[in-house]
Amino acid sequence: MKAVITAGGEGTRLWPVTALRPKPMVRLLGRPVLDYTLELLRKNGFDDICITLRCLPDQVIARYGDGTGAGVSLRTRVESEPLGTAGSVRDLSGFFAGEDALVISGDCVCDLDLAAAMAYHREKNADATIITVKSDDPTEYGAVVSSEDGRITAFSEKPAWENVVTADISTGIYVISPRCLDLIPENREYDFGHDLFPDMLKRDLKLFAFGAEGYWRDVGTPEAYLQCSKDALSGLIELPALSPRISGGVWSASPVPAGAVAAPPVYIGEDVLIEPGARLGPFAALGSGSRICRGAAVSGSILDGAVMKRGSAAEGAILCEGAVLGEGSALLPGSVLGDGAVVGKCSVVPESTRVPPAVAIPDNTRFRPGDNPWLRGFSPSLCLGGFIRGTGGGTIAPWAGYSVGAALSNLGTCVISHDGSPCAAAAALAVESGVLLSGGKAVCCDAKYDAAAAFASSLCSAAASVFIAAPDNEPYIRLFGREGLPLSRSMERRVEAALRGDRPNISCHTIKNRETLMGVDLALASAASKCCGIEGSVTVAVPGRSLAARTLKDALVSGGCRVVSHVRGAPEFIVSRDGFRLRVTTEEGRPLSWEQTLLLTALAAIKSGEDRIAAPPGAPSAIERLGVPVLRGGGEAEALLARQPFMRFGAFAAALICRALKTGETVTDLSSRLPEFYTASREVPVASSRAAVMDALRRLNVGFSAELSGGLTARAGMSGRLSVSSSRERNSLIIRAEDDSESAAESLADDCSRQIRNLDSKI
Repeated sequence: MKAVITAGGEGTRLWPVTALRPKPMVRLLGRPVLDYTLELLRKNGFDDICITLRCLPDQVIARYGDGTGAGVSLRTRVESEPLGTAGSVRDLSGFFAGEDALVISGDCVCDLDLAAAMAYHREKNADATIITVKSDDPTEYGAVVSSEDGRITAFSEKPAWENVVTADISTGIYVISPRCLDLIPENREYDFGHDLFPDMLKRDLKLFAFGAEGYWRDVGTPEAYLQCSKDALSGLIELPALSPRISGGVWSASPVPAGAVAAPPVYIGEDVLIEPGARLGPFAALGSGSRICRGAAVSGSILDGAVMKRGSAAEGAILCEGAVLGEGSALLPGSVLGDGAVVGKCSVVPESTRVPPAVAIPDNTRFRPGDNPWLRGFSPSLCLGGFIRGTGGGTIAPWAGYSVGAALSNLGTCVISHDGSPCAAAAALAVESGVLLSGGKAVCCDAKYDAAAAFASSLCSAAASVFIAAPDNEPYIRLFGREGLPLSRSMERRVEAALRGDRPNISCHTIKNRETLMGVDLALASAASKCCGIEGSVTVAVPGRSLAARTLKDALVSGGCRVVSHVRGAPEFIVSRDGFRLRVTTEEGRPLSWEQTLLLTALAAIKSGEDRIAAPPGAPSAIERLGVPVLRGGGEAEALLARQPFMRFGAFAAALICRALKTGETVTDLSSRLPEFYTASREVPVASSRAAVMDALRRLNVGFSAELSGGLTARAGMSGRLSVSSSRERNSLIIRAEDDSESAAESLADDCSRQIRNLDSKI
C-alpha cells in the first residue's frame, strides 16, 4: 500500500527546536520522530512511501536514503516553494498511479490502526477519509462533525470555542483517492483542512470520518513535544526501547553513579555523563551526549545533547543540542534553549521563553517581559473576539503591540489608531513598528473610538484595523478585518501565535512609507447622514458626551434632523461608547433593548427597500419573522453585512430609523410592528470537557443543527429557539433561549441547563 508523509512545513510553532533541523528530525527518546512514523507505516502494510520536503531536506535524505534501512521503499520530493499540505500532494499523481494512498503528517506520533482506516475507506468507496480521534480541545485541530454512517457533514479548521460542537478532531491522517487530486489547484499553496475538505463538502463528495482508537499527538509546539515525551515515558504509547531498563521506570544506556537520584520515569541515552549528586526525573529524557553536573536537577524536561552545570535546574523545559545552562541558573516551565545557546551563572530564564540558537545570556540575568523581543516571556494572552487585554496596572507590553503588527503585516494595508491616552499612543507605535518592519503598509489615523477605527478600514480599503484604548486604566487592543468586520478566526490564530512567540519576520529592505488618514469621525458622520434621506425633518434626542455620541449628533444634523439633549415627546437615541450598539427610547419613554433596537433597524431597512438582512452576531431569531430572508454566518452573510453598515454601526442605525420617521411614523408605531420575544441566558460550568459535553448534547438531540458557525441551534415549538455554545475563557457552556413569552424562554433555558449538567456528570 502507498503512503505520503507531508513534511514540508517550517516548524515555526516549535522554533527554536526546529531552527537547525526539519520537524520530522526532532528527536523523541533518542530517535527522530520520522523513525516512528516509518515503522508504524511498515507495520500497517504501507511499504511504498513518498515524503514531501522543503526545509532542510538534506538531513532527511542523508539518514533514510531509499528507505532500505527502514524496511520500506522511500522516495522524496523537495518543494521549491511552499505548497501547503494538499498542494504538496497534488504533484504526486504519478506516485498514486491510480491507487488510494494514505497521507500522514510528518510531525505526529501515534499507534493507530492505519490498515483498518484504509479498509474502511475502500468499504465506503469514499473520495477521502479523515482519521479522527477525540480531543478535549478541538480548537487546535480540524473539528469534524459526522452522521451515524460516518459521512462528514461539517468540517472546520481550528474553530473558535464558541463554534465547537464536537470532540472529534482530524489527526492530519487521511486516505485520499486519486480522483481528489484533480480538485487541488496546481502550483499554489493549498491546504487539506482550510481548502480541500470544505470544497468537497460544497460539492457533496463522499467525505467520511474513521474514528480511531489509540494514541495520537502531534509535536508541533514545545508544549506538545514535552507532553509527548511524558506520554511515552508513562507508557501511554509504546515506542521501541532504545535503552536497557535498569529498574522500574528507568531506561538507561549510560551508567547512573551512586549518589545520583533517578526518580522514574526517566530515559537516559548513550554517552550521557551524570555526576554524583545530580537529581533526575520524574519525566526527564536525556538524549545522547547530555551532561548533568553535581547538584543539577532536571524534571519534566528534554535534553538533546545539552549540558546542565552545577546547581542548575530545569523544570518542564527543552535544551537543544549543545545548549549550556550555567551554574546556579534555572529554566522555568515552557522555556526552550536553542542549539548552542548558553545561559550564564545565576540567571533565570522565565516561563515560555524561547532563546535562539547560539545566543549567550550573561551571568546574573533576570529577564522581565519586554526586555528583548527575542528573549521574552509570553503571557497566555489570546485574541478573544478581536480583543487583546492589557495587564493590570495599565500597560501593554511593547512586544505585544509589535507582535500584533507583525502578524497582520502580510495582509496588506493596516490602519492603526488609538484613543489619545499615553499608554495607547505608545502601544500604537509598537504596532506600527511591527507592521512596517515586517513589510506591511501602515496607515495611522485619528479615529478615537472603536467604531470609527473599524469604519476607517473601509476608507482606505485596508485589510485590517487596529485600535488601542486604555479606559479606566484597563488597556486593550481591538482588531477588525476588511470593511470593519470582525477579524477572521484564521487571523486571530495568527495573532495568537505571534503573541505566544512565533518569530517576527523582520524584512528591513521592504519597509514602506507610513501614511496618515485624518478626519475619520467626520467621514463616518457624513456617510451615516446619507441614511437619513434627503426630504423631511424630525426632532430626536441624543444624550451623552462621548465621542460616539458626538458623531451621532453630527450625522443626524447633517441628515436634516433637529437634535437636542432631551425633550419630552421625542424619541431618544443612546449609542454605546464604542459606537456600535444603539438603544432607542420611544416617544412615550419606553426603552427598547439593544435586540429590539436591532429589529427596529432591520424594519426601517426593509421599509427603505432592503429585500434581505444580514444578522450580526447575537441577533435574536425574531429578526427572521420580519418577512425577508435573513443571512447568518458564512461568506455571503459577511458580504451583505459589509454593505449594510446600519446593522453594525450605531450612527448608521439611528440615521436609518430617522429616515423612517420622516414618513410620519413614530418609533412607537414602528416598534408595535415588531414580533414579541423574550430571551433568557445561562452559563453552566462543566467539570469535564466542554467539547465532550457539546458532542453528547448534539448526539442526544437530533433537533440541534451543527454547522460549526455559532454552536448548536434548535427550534423549540412555533416561536422558540435555543442555542448552546462553549465559552472561550471558561470551562462552561453558554445557553441562550428565546421565545414569545418570558416564562417559556426561562423554561427552555432551565431545561437545557439540567440536560447539560446531567450529561456532564456521566462523562
